[in-house]
Amino acid sequence: MSSESSRWSLRYAFGLTPWELGAPHPELVRRLGSPDGFGTGPGRVLVPGCGRGHDALAFAQAGWEVVAVDFAPHAVAHARELLGPDVDVVEADVFRWMPDRPFDVLFDHTFLCSLEPALRPGFGALARRTVGERGVVAGIVYPIGKCPPDDGPPYALDVTDVSVALGEDFVLEEVSDPIDDDPRRWPARFARWRRRAVSRRP
Repeated sequence: MSSESSRWSLRYAFGLTPWELGAPHPELVRRLGSPDGFGTGPGRVLVPGCGRGHDALAFAQAGWEVVAVDFAPHAVAHARELLGPDVDVVEADVFRWMPDRPFDVLFDHTFLCSLEPALRPGFGALARRTVGERGVVAGIVYPIGKCPPDDGPPYALDVTDVSVALGEDFVLEEVSDPIDDDPRRWPARFARWRRRAVSRRP
């Protein structure tokens, strides 16, 4: 176990996780109940930095094939207990981890906001490595407008920050209004990006 993963594991062990809801995000639940909530039907979804696994559980219960990844052993143990043997919970540094095949959706809720801003380009590299052709990056963008922005985790994050991290390979398709029933201190929005089609020469 690295010193960094040990530090994060202690956060989970002692409940020092102010970004957590203790349940799937209500907007995620609504989206999973809609036939076009993610711009794609149920498929294969990656949940990086899955924490205790609540959002991953919502996907699994909606019929998605889920791979949830975290490097904090305490969080992984909790996620495995919550999700059971039918969901693949991987203990790994997701920035170094390679899937066996691409995903239809990469879903983020509390992973990107937990990263120091200097590490955000790694999220874009993760998306390019794991999301399949015409696949989707979607998530709950939070905490919008947090001040001071560098006092984290969670660190202040907005839709533009995510777009910059993803780069030109992904196109922003949708941004919701602020989510009314997010109980946390700062606003959140749902947003979705589509991977650009690769132009092929004849």
